[in-house]
This record gives sequence, C-alpha cells and structure tokens, in this order.
Amino acid sequence: MPKRWMVAIAVWLVFTAYSVKVSVVGGVLGFLGVPAAHPWGLQIVLDLFIAMFVALSYLNPKARKVGVPRIPYVIATMTLGSVGLLLYFAHVEWASDRQRAASPSEPA
Repeated sequence: MPKRWMVAIAVWLVFTAYSVKVSVVGGVLGFLGVPAAHPWGLQIVLDLFIAMFVALSYLNPKARKVGVPRIPYVIATMTLGSVGLLLYFAHVEWASDRQRAASPSEPA
C-alpha cells in the first residue's frame, strides 16, 4: 500500500500540471474574474480559503513536531492554493514516516 505522502505527490504532480496548463491558456491571473462573474464563483473561492485555513491549522502542529518548516508552506498555500498545500502535506507525512522509522519501537 502506498504511503500517504506518495499519494499526495502523485496528486500534486497531476494537479500542478493541470494548473500550469490552465495558467498558460487563461493567464496567471485569469481566475480573478471568476468570483465576480457569478455568486457561485465567490462561493467556491471562499470555500477554498476556508478549507485551506482548516488544513493549515491541522498541519502546522504536526509539521512543528516532525521538524518541517511551516512558513514557506503557508506562503506557498496562500499564493498557490492546493499546489502548496499538497506539497506541504507530502513533506509533513514524509518527515513523519522518517521519524517513526528512526524511533525505536516500544517493547511488547
């Protein structure tokens, strides 16, 4: 079974490639007109920001515990959305796996 960070990296690769394609076709700031075009556009943007805030709130304590720097990933998430958040999640999970592997297991 693949590790969680591996799945996050796979999703990150596909989503980042799609995001680059959309940015090339529609322009880097092409998304700015979406919230103004329709109330659902604003709903989706607000929902994304709320979800990112909740995800960061859960990831930050775990990142601190496993020694992953938080500020670069918070900035990446706020500027790149899910692209930054997926990378942050993958790094935290990878560091957590490494920390677990390095810890001596408790006797049974």
